[in-house]
Amino acid sequence: MIRVGLVVLVCVAAGCSRLHAPPAGDVELFEPGAPNPFAPVSLQISPLTRIEPGPQGEPVLAVYLRLVDEWGDGVKAPALFLVQLFRVRGTSGLAEREQGWTWEIDLRDPDANSGWFDATGLYRLPLADVPAWVLEPERPDEVLRLTVIADTPGPRGRVVKPRDSFDKNVTPWDGR
Repeated sequence: MIRVGLVVLVCVAAGCSRLHAPPAGDVELFEPGAPNPFAPVSLQISPLTRIEPGPQGEPVLAVYLRLVDEWGDGVKAPALFLVQLFRVRGTSGLAEREQGWTWEIDLRDPDANSGWFDATGLYRLPLADVPAWVLEPERPDEVLRLTVIADTPGPRGRVVKPRDSFDKNVTPWDGR
């Protein structure tokens, strides 16, 4: 019993150390306009990316992605996203860019940005007007290659352009 009391006393004393005390008074940790150390430095497209039914049941390409800071944590940030869709055929792996299959999503406004961020900690970008070959592949060896580039303020206050690509086998869409 004495050992348990001693352990509790040590734990409480260690937790009350001045080394862990929050800043006092009117101390500002970051000056207004200063670079944000938690700004994104990279972008990751999630494997959750898929074709989903849209509001009227039409197919949409739902791109799930996250912006990542220097410590590997997901963050929200104002960004202009450029999404490019490619069709990859055959064993050579050469991408065939379909004309017109690019989308630009402007999330530089904080209110708009927040609405596209979901409970998974990812941005969900539903893209309409999906090309027919994504829904019904012409050949069994077709791969969908998605590239996303973000134009966003980085940790040093300069604009960074993190990007990621994601390959997925094209399978017929069954409406679910």
